[in-house]
Amino acid sequence: MYTDPSTGETSRVFDSLLSYPSVFTMKMVGTGPNFLQEMIDLTNTVTADGVQSHSTRESKGGKWESVTVNAMVQSGDMVYELYEKVGNHPDVKFKF
Repeated sequence: MYTDPSTGETSRVFDSLLSYPSVFTMKMVGTGPNFLQEMIDLTNTVTADGVQSHSTRESKGGKWESVTVNAMVQSGDMVYELYEKVGNHPDVKFKF
């Protein structure tokens, strides 16, 4: 939770930090033969217009894949839902 110092009002962090609609960038790190496509598909189920762009990078040893997606979100609820669904995916090790 975030408390506005001038008004004392509390709100969720992403509701305070972003203006909506907004392009939101999220990075997921994980494993699996279809990790990139699964992260794109998962993001598309939550966001209004789906993934607008993405990038991927493999770790030095090839153990992990890092996927960055940029997607249009309409509200903080979408951001929190995306974090929840990504966090529940069995192949995701880290998200930020």
